[in-house]
Amino acid sequence: APDIVVTSKIPLLIFVRDKMREPSNATLGENEVSSAYNLIIGELHRGEFMTVKRATKASSYYMIPDNSDDKSLAYWAFIYIQRSEAKVAIAVYHPAGNQAAADVVEEFRIAWNKLMHRVNQLLLLKSLNVTRVASALLIPEHPQKELGTISQSKPTDPHARNISSSAQYECEEVFRRRFHLNHRCEINTTILELESSVLHQFAVANRKGVFVYRDEKENIVYMTLA
Repeated sequence: APDIVVTSKIPLLIFVRDKMREPSNATLGENEVSSAYNLIIGELHRGEFMTVKRATKASSYYMIPDNSDDKSLAYWAFIYIQRSEAKVAIAVYHPAGNQAAADVVEEFRIAWNKLMHRVNQLLLLKSLNVTRVASALLIPEHPQKELGTISQSKPTDPHARNISSSAQYECEEVFRRRFHLNHRCEINTTILELESSVLHQFAVANRKGVFVYRDEKENIVYMTLA
């Protein structure tokens, strides 16, 4: 049988305002949609989850396989970001046959889900910093641990996460510090004083004991004090 190109499309969903939406949704503003697409393109260029080169057609790229360069590719894999359909499409030709091409498509799907997981974490963190209101997609209603910067976290494949948890974009803990108090200081009183004074401007309105902060490099962190 002759070789054919194996294709697949993945719907795009981004966090905007208060929920997950298709970026082609007519209710979204152009600035909101463009901001999300800019993050997607930025993550593609950053190359943490896959290596790509821009193709000649707008919003199109081709993947660089591991241990390859763009002059000697093990296979052809073109990626098309279809804004009008709110989808990303991939087309793969592999000289080893269609099953090998299908394996590349599956590898891409996993990498793309990781990329979109990070994009939505970034969108959720930006919303948290601006509104001081936490989404249940990012922070559970009763957070049990201190968490840190999205720039340092390493998200896993969202399909491998516990889908029963509503906080599917919760960041990994990256830093923890224990402070020793003078024996005359009562713990609960000290926490209340900190929350009402130096930490008050960073408080998240709908999560008790949670605070958000953006540093000079625009990394956004959220943390708990207990």
